[in-house]
Amino acid sequence: MQAEYLHDKRLTDFGIPSYQGRAVDVGSGTYYGSADPRKNDYSESRVKALGFVLEHSFSDQLKLRNAFRYVDDTLDRNSTLVGSVNEAARTASLTRGNVWRDEDGYYNQTELVQKLTLAGMAHQVLYGVELSKQHKDQLVRSQANVATVSLFDPSAPQVPFTAGGAPTANSLAEFSVASAYLQDQVTLAEHWKALAGVRYDHFRQENHERRVNQPDLSRTDGNWSPRVGLVYQPDKQQSYYASFSKSYQPSGETAALAVNNTELAPEVTQNKEVGAKLDLLDGRASVGAAVFRLQRDHIKTTDPVTSRLIPMGTQRTDGVELTFAGNLGQGWQVWSGYAWLDAKMVASVAKDDGQAVLGKLAPLTPRQSANVWVSKAFDSRFGAGAGLNAVGYRYANPGNTVTLPGYTTVDAMAYYRSKAIEVQLNLMNLLDREYIVAGHGSSKNLNLPGAPRSAQLTMRYRF
Repeated sequence: MQAEYLHDKRLTDFGIPSYQGRAVDVGSGTYYGSADPRKNDYSESRVKALGFVLEHSFSDQLKLRNAFRYVDDTLDRNSTLVGSVNEAARTASLTRGNVWRDEDGYYNQTELVQKLTLAGMAHQVLYGVELSKQHKDQLVRSQANVATVSLFDPSAPQVPFTAGGAPTANSLAEFSVASAYLQDQVTLAEHWKALAGVRYDHFRQENHERRVNQPDLSRTDGNWSPRVGLVYQPDKQQSYYASFSKSYQPSGETAALAVNNTELAPEVTQNKEVGAKLDLLDGRASVGAAVFRLQRDHIKTTDPVTSRLIPMGTQRTDGVELTFAGNLGQGWQVWSGYAWLDAKMVASVAKDDGQAVLGKLAPLTPRQSANVWVSKAFDSRFGAGAGLNAVGYRYANPGNTVTLPGYTTVDAMAYYRSKAIEVQLNLMNLLDREYIVAGHGSSKNLNLPGAPRSAQLTMRYRF
């Protein structure tokens, strides 16, 4: 059994806006918010959760597992953020937002694993059922143009705590999910293994409106999700595989139903992948490679101001991933990876920032990224390590009108370990590089600076 309580309160900071195709060149601590952020710009959440797992083995061939979890959480988020930019006047117009949300729900998963032999082949069959229900009570307010500030030297203005005007959302939603799935992992021959599975999800959402002249809405989706895979292992050092999977995400799963999304079909994700893994240096190191195509149909994005879903179209990502990890001897270890992604919108009628989204690269997705980490154990107690993380340029918005430059950061660590005590010092962004680490994805004016040089000391005691 497991119980959890979390209380978190922090500054709500949506980052910095853009100017002439780039994030505004200001210090990472520049704040486009209110004059009293402690009072006006904060996000406070409380999460209470309770869960348990029950397992029973009927025999070596039959095992039952049940997992249950109940969660009750609240969110009180208040923010001042950049809604639009006037490049000619070099000013930013601020938007005021309030989100209050109270959610509770349960999730139960029951699985039965059976090992058996059929037609001379070993099978491991997984039978599963999932049931869940969630209630979401939310009130959302938004008010544009509450203040205007300088784009390059913002002076925090006084803003109303509660956004004016009618709420953009005021509803009680109920989500119900019932799912069943079956999966079989079978040894076809000495060097061949296969996996095949299918899942059915029944998802229903009801949205009860409190706003005047706004209708109650509902939607029901039922979808089948297949997956298949084949593995060839000619020996213990080599493994080659091919896989295909398909899954669905209903339109109302991440945001409340509204008139503009109740008829939107579920998002469909298909992934086709082939890859290989080779062991080197007598098993002390391994190298892996994968080539894949990931396609998302009927994708949506969330408007940062209204929290409404916006239909975007179809995104296709062709990618290559390479990894190498190993123990090089004398206490040296290395982990590294490289990814190349070509993520494009291949079907869309949407426009963003005056540009057609069709043919544009997916926002916040770098074409290239890589990382390497090397550590050295000096003896059984002391060690140190350092590494690089490199990310290529990305676009901040679907229209690709704002570019987030690529960056490379350097991290390091040192540790002391004994049977009872463990002490580790981590140094992040060692060279104090200024960079943009992320963005909202649907807006060009919500770009988040990366953390400056920082240190973290962790101490653990075992008894």
